[in-house]
Amino acid sequence: MFQLQQQKVLDFALGNTNAADLQDCGLNVNGDPEYVRQELLQAIHDKDDVAVECVLILVFKFGGAAKSSDLLAQLLVEEWHRQHENIALILKDLKDPAVMSYLVNVMDLHFPYLDYDGGQGLKTKTIAALGAIGTAESIRALEGFVDSEKKSVADAARRELRRLPQLISGV
Repeated sequence: MFQLQQQKVLDFALGNTNAADLQDCGLNVNGDPEYVRQELLQAIHDKDDVAVECVLILVFKFGGAAKSSDLLAQLLVEEWHRQHENIALILKDLKDPAVMSYLVNVMDLHFPYLDYDGGQGLKTKTIAALGAIGTAESIRALEGFVDSEKKSVADAARRELRRLPQLISGV
């Protein structure tokens, strides 16, 4: 993603431009999974934190992350950007069991930019992503976090485990 395109996406996020302007500068606003994947691959290759942010803005607005759970999981544990919480939210929506190990691993990582809340936001969103997956393996992972030394993590895991019967039965 070129710098001008990045600026257009950031302007879009602030409400200073519209989807037509994004299209006019060559951005895909149709939620195309292949486009999202290619943009994420390039952002990872370049370690471009602004590009990651811009792609996620497009994903939140237009969709298209369905074929990129592996790349998003990889980004979840990378230290060079500041989009961990947003990535956890998208992974929650994707419910891909293949990303379980990344979700579990990120719980032990420390990102200094998240010190304002001790990483609580990321951990809570990650617990919710594990719950959304709803497999036996994700349930075991949640059960492991019930005994966490961090009360907020243990509480989030308990809440998610209480919600699981409702999620599984569709209630």
